[in-house]
Amino acid sequence: MTSSSARARRLALPVAAAVCCVLAGCGLVTAGPPDASRDHPHGAITAAGDTDVYSLRVGDCLLSDSGDFDSTATASTAVDSVPVTPCSDPHDAEIYAETMLPAGEYPGDDAVGEQADDFCDAQFTALTGLDYEDAPSLDFSEYTPTEDGWNGDGDRLVQCVLLLPQKVDGSYVDRLRRTPVTDDARRPAGDPTSPATA
Repeated sequence: MTSSSARARRLALPVAAAVCCVLAGCGLVTAGPPDASRDHPHGAITAAGDTDVYSLRVGDCLLSDSGDFDSTATASTAVDSVPVTPCSDPHDAEIYAETMLPAGEYPGDDAVGEQADDFCDAQFTALTGLDYEDAPSLDFSEYTPTEDGWNGDGDRLVQCVLLLPQKVDGSYVDRLRRTPVTDDARRPAGDPTSPATA
């Protein structure tokens, strides 16, 4: 992840951390990181590298070992780029859902965070078949708009990030959509949350 005064989004710490790290940007947009290399404009990422946080899409695979999702972090910083990789390569985070918050005045960091948590928690349950509290080896976080992005760029997008306990090849989210994690017998093959691999 790189930091600058360019366009930025807020990244909440993993929900298990129970602390929100405010990552806010400000200033004029000058030059930001490139968009992800994709097989077509709305397709899959084809090359690993840092990409503009605004170019992330549902289904994108990320590398969380860059420190972005460090639950011990407490400092505020601007997130303008995110390390991505093709889902066929080892990764440990995936964008699994997104929503637009209602237009209007910026409701404040706490309200944005609460709305994002509620949405991502519900989508986590829909995806995994488990309540968040019943899935101790999986975690989630979210990207949310900053006040500057809300007011200057009209950014209302919340993106939910599934955090895996270890790196996987292939889309874990796609595996979950085919076979929800409701018990050990139904876990996807190679599931990093199964007792044999956890």
